[in-house]
Parts: sequence; structure tokens; C-alpha cells
Amino acid sequence: MSESLSPSRTGAAIPMAVAAFLFVALVTMSVASYGALPEKIPVHFSLSGVPDGWSEKVIGAWFLPIVAVVMNLIFWGCAWIVRNKPTWVNVPRRAEFVALSPEARAPVTAMLTHFLAWIAALVEGLFIFIQAGMFAVAMGTWTLLPGWPFIGFIGVFVVYIVVMYVRIARAIRRATTVSTPS
Repeated sequence: MSESLSPSRTGAAIPMAVAAFLFVALVTMSVASYGALPEKIPVHFSLSGVPDGWSEKVIGAWFLPIVAVVMNLIFWGCAWIVRNKPTWVNVPRRAEFVALSPEARAPVTAMLTHFLAWIAALVEGLFIFIQAGMFAVAMGTWTLLPGWPFIGFIGVFVVYIVVMYVRIARAIRRATTVSTPS
């Protein structure tokens, strides 16, 4: 990886650290709670938050950490593609993005890497809430999984995607303007 695209240069170091911390918290929650969980735990909830699907403890306790590993591999694989295979990337103003030199494309690539890292961190945070809710319902602390965090997550997610779409399109336009002589 070139120095200009390292996580510290792309601004992705902080969200990558947040995602890693949240993953460790997710696994720690499974390890710490496993002994206290009943043999069957809720793994699916209705729209009103009432549990309507149950699973064996070993599956329910470890499903989200395993999904988190796969998800992180996908996000970091996408970040690798952004850095190393720009023709594979679907971004606003794609033709202009692909036509840029690697140096002119670097700020946009850094922005995309940063975006992917924060999306991974947001999803990890959602997984923590879901798993904590599953365990709380399983142990009788909660009677249902509240829906407001999901609405908040979706709102943050949508706003972040829209803002980043606009920022990425503007960055590509700026890079095209700077790299194209008048």
C-alpha cells in the first residue's frame, strides 16, 4: 500500500479502530454472557420488538460475531478494491474518476476508504445493540427489543450515505478540474 493510501493518511485509522473496538466488545459480550444465557435465546424479533424466532444458545451467542468477521472482510476487501482496482469502483462521475491519474485519484480514494471504514463501524455498533438486546430478552431483563435504535441507525446511515455521495462527487469534480489543463 502506498504511503498516501495508508489508513492514517486516508483518515480511516480512527473508524477502523472504532470498528475493531466494537468487534472486540461484541466478542467479549458473547464470552462474558455465555454462561448466564438460557439454552434457547431469541434470534429474531417482530416489527414491534417481540421475539418470534429462537435458536440454540451456541448459535445465537456467536452468530453476530461471525457475521461481523465476514462483514469486516467484505468492507476491507472493498477498501482494497478502491485503492487497487479503481475501474471496478462504482462512484458518482465514474468515468471521470477512472480517467484520473493515481495521484489525482488519491484524495477521492482516501475519502472512499474513510467512508467504508465508518460504515463498518456503524454496522458493528448496530450489531452490539442487537446482541445486547437478544441477551437481555433471553435473560428476562427486557421483554422486547426496542425499535427506536434501528430507526436512529437507519437515519444516520442514510444521511451519511447522502452526504458522502455529494462529497465524493465534488471531490471527483475538483480532481478532474485540477488535473485537466485549461
